[in-house]
Amino acid sequence: MKRRNKHRRSKQHRRSTAMANQEDLVNLIRQTNNDLIKQNAVYQLVSLNRKHRLKMPNLVKTFICIKCYKLRNAKLFRTRIKHGQIIQTCHFCNYTSRIGGGPKSHRV
Repeated sequence: MKRRNKHRRSKQHRRSTAMANQEDLVNLIRQTNNDLIKQNAVYQLVSLNRKHRLKMPNLVKTFICIKCYKLRNAKLFRTRIKHGQIIQTCHFCNYTSRIGGGPKSHRV
């Protein structure tokens, strides 16, 4: 019985430290101006989330490509607006992401 409770506590401690590290990496991505440091923090954040089965924060989801995990900037991404929908295409992996519902989502 003691062994099971000890395992549960260590699992909770490991998860809470992972969440704290995730917040630190998100703050680093938001505040740093250096693109190399930002890209390295994104890769570390992805590996941390995979290891501990954490969800990617919504704030960071909008800044990176879901397929290749590159930072979204004007050099690597093409952004278009078509019928009220934002369409972003990654030049590195050709992944297309669509943000917003477009005209059909507003119909009744």
